[in-house]
Amino acid sequence: MALLSGNNIRRTGLTLDKINQIDAQRALAIYKERFSDASGFNFTFVGSFDSEKIKPLIAKYIGGLPSSAQKAPEYRNLHINIPAGKIDKKFALSKEDKAMVYLVLSGEYEYNEQNNIALQAFREVLEIRLLERLREEEGGVYSPSIQMDYSKLPDARYTLTVAFSCSVTNAEKLAQYSVDTIEKLKKEGPSVENLNKFKANDKLNYESAMKTNDFWSNYLYSNLYNGDNMYRIFHRTELRDKLTPISVKDISHQFISNKNIIQIIQLPEAKK
Repeated sequence: MALLSGNNIRRTGLTLDKINQIDAQRALAIYKERFSDASGFNFTFVGSFDSEKIKPLIAKYIGGLPSSAQKAPEYRNLHINIPAGKIDKKFALSKEDKAMVYLVLSGEYEYNEQNNIALQAFREVLEIRLLERLREEEGGVYSPSIQMDYSKLPDARYTLTVAFSCSVTNAEKLAQYSVDTIEKLKKEGPSVENLNKFKANDKLNYESAMKTNDFWSNYLYSNLYNGDNMYRIFHRTELRDKLTPISVKDISHQFISNKNIIQIIQLPEAKK
């Protein structure tokens, strides 16, 4: 959504006008420039295979790629971040006779494994609390979707997104309930019961995910991209066990702030 990037042209939607501006020859030149030299490329392999048997294939098909042994080009930080401050927008775009509410909180962050797992715990407990309050106490709302994202590069930042659909008349009220619930959870911290639910789910999810190729492919990519410790997965249990209601409260209070919050309410299109 363009609004979340401050309407930066690199984050706006694709239009026919933009497509017509593409220079096919320049696009081909960029492609050749990037892929004519494999210096700095990383290749990862996951799955069931004999490492000795695939070595000749790697030597042939990857080892034979052109390479000048030069340092890989570095990225340029374009500083495309979610705008600071409070933004409240309403759009009449929905095809359905209901409202869609989005709340986006964001800001600077200190990226490390202990903070990351604490924010994951905060997200799951917030989902439990909002589900109880919005759907069971307030009614008229589908299960809320809670997403917690954090990045290390190019800038260390976090983004907390809350989304749910409800009746048009309740949209403003339930949006405020959601903000209040976030603030209350930051102030009080999670209950031991809810934190233990996160720990149990996290343990089960990791045990299941680690049996899949997708998990390991994404894990290796993330570590290579961020320059993280490849062995950090073996500390997951220790980090999880160290979580307490106080530690989750402290981390959430340190970073999550409603000073930077975007509220978007998508309303039904006006009837013609």
